[in-house]
Amino acid sequence: MSREQGAPVGRRLFMGMGAAFWSVAGLVLGRPALAADPAVASVVKLRGQALAARNGKNVMLEVGVPLQVGDAIRTGPDSRMKIQFLDGSTATLGENSKLSLDQASFDKAASKRDIGSTLLDGIVRCVVAKAAAGSSFQVSSSLVTSAARSTEWIVAIKNHTTSLLVLEG
Repeated sequence: MSREQGAPVGRRLFMGMGAAFWSVAGLVLGRPALAADPAVASVVKLRGQALAARNGKNVMLEVGVPLQVGDAIRTGPDSRMKIQFLDGSTATLGENSKLSLDQASFDKAASKRDIGSTLLDGIVRCVVAKAAAGSSFQVSSSLVTSAARSTEWIVAIKNHTTSLLVLEG
């Protein structure tokens, strides 16, 4: 199919597979419908393709696109994406990664935050900004939950195995 006739086959296939995956994941995990929450993060770097399942629709991501609680993010083959939360913390996803933004709240006046996400597949590198006591930043998987206040770490899931590497902190 030519580009003049519509989206390239690879992009349509990627979006279709993403929609099917997140529909099934939502049923399996028993998550409520995605809410139209305000932005809690944004895409700051992107190489390749990535999408977010939001309110039953797929949103193709690009630099500057805001992300919301409930977004189910998926990177494509040979893709990398870096997102930055409102507190300055970052999460960098590798190719074929699937990350759900489960919760995020920020209290700038008290320098507190509460961020929770679930890595369903792939790899994510987190660099967590300093915050006040009582703040949390968590990445969960089916096997483990990692949390920190000010550190840098990588979580990877491949072939039903979860790996965790602390780089600093």
